[in-house]
Amino acid sequence: MYASFIQALPDKVRSTDDFQYGCKFRKKEKALEHLYVELPQSYKKYIALDIDRPGTAYFWDSIGLPPPTFVMVNPENAHCHYLYELNTPVYYTEHARRAPQKFFEATDIALTNMLGADLGYVGHFVKNPLHPHWRLIHHPARYDLDDFKEWGVDLRGHKHKQRLIESPEGRNTTLFHTLRHWAYRDVLQQ
Repeated sequence: MYASFIQALPDKVRSTDDFQYGCKFRKKEKALEHLYVELPQSYKKYIALDIDRPGTAYFWDSIGLPPPTFVMVNPENAHCHYLYELNTPVYYTEHARRAPQKFFEATDIALTNMLGADLGYVGHFVKNPLHPHWRLIHHPARYDLDDFKEWGVDLRGHKHKQRLIESPEGRNTTLFHTLRHWAYRDVLQQ
C-alpha cells in the first residue's frame, strides 16, 4: 500500500512536525516518522492538492472525479490533502521536455479548481500518509495524465494557480520576489 510512496521519495527527505521550527533533511526512514514530508521536485510522481475545508475527504466522489490514491485528513479540522499517484512521473530537470510538464500543470490546475483546493499550494510538503496522526483513506489507484480527461476533467478555462508555482523554493521565496518589486516602486515614489 505504501511501497510506491516510499519508493518515490529520495534517500534524503526534508521533513518536519511543525513548520514554525523549520524543516530538516533526514534519511528517508527518519523523515517518514514526521508529520510532513517534502515530495521530490525534480520529478512529479503525485498531483498533490490541499483542500482547506472540513468534510472534503470524499468530495472527489460527489463531483464525479476519480478517487485519489491517498487522502490524508487532519483529525482536528477535517481539512485534507489529496495525492493522485501517476504511473509515469513528470520530470522537471534541465533536459526534460516541456510538453509533459505543461500537461501535468494543466491537470493540476484543473483539479485544483474543480475541487476548490488552495490555489497557492505548490505541493512541496504533504501530510505524511504513513504517519498515524492523519486519518488515511487509501485507494489502490494510479493514473496516466490522459485518464483524467476520461473523468471529465477539462484542462481549459481554469484560473491559474497564483504565481507561487514559479518558485521551486516555495511560498516564502515567491512572496519575497513578488513584494520586492512593489517595494522598489514604493521607495522610488517617496
